[in-house]
Amino acid sequence: MPFCVKCGIPVTEGAVSCPGCGFDFGGSRTAAPSGPGGHLQAFAPGPRLAVDPGTLRHPKEVLYLTITAVIGGLVWLLLVWFAWLYLIPLAVVSWLVGQYFKAQIYGNAVRVSEEQFAELHRMAAHMAAELKLSRAPEIFVLSGQGALNAVAMKFLSGRYILVYGELVDLMLRRGAYDDLRMILGHELAHHALGHVSIWKNLLVGPAMLIPFLGAAYRRACELSADRVGMALSGDAAAAQRALLALALGSEALAAKVDPEAFAAQERYVPPVMGFIRELYATHPRMTRRIIELKEYEKRGALRCVASGTVAQVAKMDRTSRLDIS
Repeated sequence: MPFCVKCGIPVTEGAVSCPGCGFDFGGSRTAAPSGPGGHLQAFAPGPRLAVDPGTLRHPKEVLYLTITAVIGGLVWLLLVWFAWLYLIPLAVVSWLVGQYFKAQIYGNAVRVSEEQFAELHRMAAHMAAELKLSRAPEIFVLSGQGALNAVAMKFLSGRYILVYGELVDLMLRRGAYDDLRMILGHELAHHALGHVSIWKNLLVGPAMLIPFLGAAYRRACELSADRVGMALSGDAAAAQRALLALALGSEALAAKVDPEAFAAQERYVPPVMGFIRELYATHPRMTRRIIELKEYEKRGALRCVASGTVAQVAKMDRTSRLDIS
């Protein structure tokens, strides 16, 4: 049975539109086939980004990056005469680790390219171009041993994105292409926004040792990457479904899960323990991430991104509320 490429629910053979979301199959994209050989055949380029991705940074990231950069810069300034004793060995170790990583990943994972999973490669290349990345990261699909995850990494020897095959299956078996764009876009955003930059992380490194500050900065980076991923998917509902799929882990239920009901679970999180849990976490809890995307879209984020109204995007953030979680 084919699936709707928009929302992922099963549809009947020959259907002209989706009974769930109303998506018209008569255009450039049709219902995705259910056979294993057809999951990538319905790919079409996603939306164009009419703004610089840096304008989509979450205000918390801007705040924490400023704090950590100032603290880190002052520490390195004080240690300027000794910094080379640290930087040279660090560069050598980073290069060696990168070479070891390449030996591991090229020998045990499947590289996405024009020769291997060409449509997936084109999807990622299109988004990398929209983010104005000078060089697209190498993407590898590997077994997660049942886990669902995707990771952005950078070494002196190159940029990488690792995607667990189980997560790809969860998206493509439902024909949920916009959901997959959200996942890949989120990881590409980590590269585009400098979250995995060796030199940026070196600058803020001393501040990362301050209790809770480092974790707060990492959580803010995740919120920024979620925004960029949503913009690249072009569909707020798909972006939320993609995050929910990570939390849910069920292919059978992924098309039926209700983001509104899930976001409402935030009311049942004990305030004190929820706060304590967030202090140590490098990722915001999933209910918060869904709520953040909902609020950002309610302020017209996708419309502003599509029209290139950078000032309006920035204004939305100035009027948003900041907290330390």
